[in-house]
Amino acid sequence: MKKKRVLTLVLACMLVAALSVGATLAYLSSTSSTVTNSFTVGTGYVDPDPDPDHPDTEQAILVDETDITNPNGPRVLENEYQDLLPGDERIKDPQVYLTGGSVESYVFVKVTGIEAAENENIYVDGWNDAQWIKVYNLDGTEAAEDDTTGDGIYRYYSVVNYSDYTEEDEEYGKYIMVGAPIFTGIGYSGEVEELPEQFESKIQIQACAVQNAQSFTEWTDAIATTGWVD
Repeated sequence: MKKKRVLTLVLACMLVAALSVGATLAYLSSTSSTVTNSFTVGTGYVDPDPDPDHPDTEQAILVDETDITNPNGPRVLENEYQDLLPGDERIKDPQVYLTGGSVESYVFVKVTGIEAAENENIYVDGWNDAQWIKVYNLDGTEAAEDDTTGDGIYRYYSVVNYSDYTEEDEEYGKYIMVGAPIFTGIGYSGEVEELPEQFESKIQIQACAVQNAQSFTEWTDAIATTGWVD
């Protein structure tokens, strides 16, 4: 009798998002010395207050997600999805935050690994293309108008301004959501007839906030400071 094959999906989340099937990956925290961290460009960013849900985060910008074991509880930096089978869909909702009191900023995210994941029958669903607008491909070329999802660089549709919060306000130093999640779920194609023994597919998300300097006339000036495009 053949042993039943089991497909395991492990996801973890901090400031860099990663999606894996058959392996353990991580959304790395801002203090990690590996992979690439989310970052800010400029001055005037407020350090986060100690957060019991995210004690290791030190950057003014953060990404987290719903705890799949307790969807109504605190959001988490790591999830583990087990026994994923063809046709399964799960919550995966990376949410960007910026601390209250931080300087007016442009916010960008860089998403990689979508194409590779799709080649392994993993897909991302529920893209928030109304708020997170794809502006560049990973090679630095401009994204086509009808190309709104997948690998690439995205900008938040408006400038984010939390600078009105002062030390007297409860929101000062607290993580405040930047719009809605970038996307809302992941899934494994129902058309797969036989599960592979193992494969690995990584989807990474990096967030960056850039101070809205007086010399900037539009978001293109700000994104040029990230090093993501020439």
